[in-house]
Amino acid sequence: MAHGPLQQARRVRPALLAPLATRSNALHAGAWWLWALGLAAAASRTRNPLLLALLIGVAGYVVAARRTNSPWARSYGAFVKLGLVIIAIRLLFAMVLGSPVPGTHVLFTLPEVPLPEWARGVRLGGRVTAEGMLFALYDALRLATLLICVGAANALASPARLLKSLPGALYEAGVAVVVAMTFAPNLVADVRRLRAARRLRGRPDRGLRGLFQVGLPVLEGALERSVALAAAMDARGYGRTADVPPAVRRGVLPRLLHEILQTRIMIKSAMRNAPANAKSLKRSLNAKQFALKLIANVTYGYTAAGFSGRMPMAELADAIVQSGRETLEDTIKFIQSHPDWGADVIYGDTDSVFVRLKGRSVEEAHRIGLEMAKAVTARNPDPVLLKLEKVYRPCFLLSKKRYVGAMYESPDQARFRFDAKGIETVRRDSCPAVSKIVEQSLRILFTSADVSAVKEYVERQWKRIISGRVSIMDFIFAKEVRLGTYAADRAPGGALASSSIPPAALVATKAMGRDPRAEPRYGERVSYVVVHGEPGARLIDMVVEPETLVESGGTLRLHAVYYITKQIIPALERFMRLIGVNVQTWYARIPKAQRFLPHKRPLSTLGGVLTRPADRPTIDHFYLSRHCVCCDALTMVNEPLCRACQDDMQLVAFALPHRLNRIQRQLVRISRMCSSCGGVGARGEVICESLDCSLYFERRKVWWETQTLEALVARCLEEDSPKIR
Repeated sequence: MAHGPLQQARRVRPALLAPLATRSNALHAGAWWLWALGLAAAASRTRNPLLLALLIGVAGYVVAARRTNSPWARSYGAFVKLGLVIIAIRLLFAMVLGSPVPGTHVLFTLPEVPLPEWARGVRLGGRVTAEGMLFALYDALRLATLLICVGAANALASPARLLKSLPGALYEAGVAVVVAMTFAPNLVADVRRLRAARRLRGRPDRGLRGLFQVGLPVLEGALERSVALAAAMDARGYGRTADVPPAVRRGVLPRLLHEILQTRIMIKSAMRNAPANAKSLKRSLNAKQFALKLIANVTYGYTAAGFSGRMPMAELADAIVQSGRETLEDTIKFIQSHPDWGADVIYGDTDSVFVRLKGRSVEEAHRIGLEMAKAVTARNPDPVLLKLEKVYRPCFLLSKKRYVGAMYESPDQARFRFDAKGIETVRRDSCPAVSKIVEQSLRILFTSADVSAVKEYVERQWKRIISGRVSIMDFIFAKEVRLGTYAADRAPGGALASSSIPPAALVATKAMGRDPRAEPRYGERVSYVVVHGEPGARLIDMVVEPETLVESGGTLRLHAVYYITKQIIPALERFMRLIGVNVQTWYARIPKAQRFLPHKRPLSTLGGVLTRPADRPTIDHFYLSRHCVCCDALTMVNEPLCRACQDDMQLVAFALPHRLNRIQRQLVRISRMCSSCGGVGARGEVICESLDCSLYFERRKVWWETQTLEALVARCLEEDSPKIR
């Protein structure tokens, strides 16, 4: 069994030692300091070297017997060495500068340096007497004894325990004293640590060279550790024995929460006062206030986290929950029992209550709300404050933390503001089309209170989706991917089974198969769209990257039925069923067969139109369009023009090139906008492929339509050129 130097010394000289110091029999830190100060007072009253040596011996014996293994217990030796240095310096000064005590016994004589008139009374060199040297030795020995007594107190007394026992009136001074009391122990500990490290590296740790290389890091580290200890004691309340009112000193958590909440109030006020067209500024301020809200909310969890928290205190966490619940229940009972308000609390959670004032106007609701806030605030102690935040008229309350309404923040507000929490309009787990349709439907309902107007708008959007007259950007899903965490079965070939992972993970896996550098970061959002697949195909088989859909040239189409029945209708039904409306019946009654315009169809589905005569036919040839590309009338399967248009080729020669010219001008306009934003390539082509830009999708869609129309015009006018002439 290994023993330290202190244990080995005790085994060699057991008769000289007192009982071993433990936590149970350790004396109070104040007792050690009183003992050390008593020795120092006795040393200051005498120059007798025997008495001074006896005091030093007593201090050394007590330290050797009673010191512990704490870091500050190793500082006694440094104080002894510092005392010897003081004696040597004092004797050196007595030899060089002389002594005030005259003597007759000359030990030796130093060369005396003549000094100017203004330095009269000071000499350098001269006679060195035995009486002067003894006087300097006794005086230095007394100073060294005082220093060694202080070192004994530093080695035996715990600074933290001493500060904790100080009266509240001396607390500020005590924290400052901690820095001075712990500087020397930390200095010694740093010297030992750095010297050991230098010896391990084979570098010198003694002499002037070692002193210069170790001195600055030691001083800096010791001071930093002493200040850190004082700051930690201040944060944990050491030495606070009396109740201090909040006006004098706030606790750490109250001060932290107060500053966070006040900053959030300031940011929300700046949001309300921001210009209406400063959308980016409002988004930035909203993100900041939401972050501050999260920080304030997790304070409860931070105090309750006993395993991972830095300040665990289950009693404080329980007190937060209980106090909040009691305050909320008392507020609900008080509001419902007030005879003048006639209010009904329909929802209350955490720090808010929803009060229904049936039959009241917006102005009356604000007046009563202010009265409620004032009365409830007066019933609760500071800093509990109830504030009227907003008035909804009307609103939908779906479930906990999921509601939407027409918000009025002041009685004189002319138009309402759309405010939603926890629903599809603010969530990111759906596509933008769902968010836009739901928000516009609710706005129409709040403004007109007419369900038929909502029905008309929704059916119009459904028809646009079915006919393909929408932007692909509004139908992109972006889900987080955490590859390596899915319990995916592996196929015999080593690939992930597509039925066991989310669609976004499957799209990311396919992209990595083409390029290993496309691996997404953990938690990164991966974009995908849902397209038409084979009859009976699973959802996982119908997801592709947005770029794949854009560059398909019309061979892939958005799965309109999926987006309508699985995304839009469920989101609308959460609100409409509360007022007795069945959205499913709206969709069941609209016509589903929506033909694409000729230039929006795949080129291979247009009868008789192929890029090359030798093209291999695909399945599209068995589903050729039977509608004329000019007038949309019925025609033969393999003929792009009907009989009437074939007889009037002058009309065809005018209509198709005119349609092509209109689309080409649209493509030029979009390309000019893209080139001014992101630049062009070496040959003048636009090279931007950003999925965050709506112009990218529109530009690629118009480009494919241009290619289709150019092929149609060339085919139709080439075959019937004699008739045109």
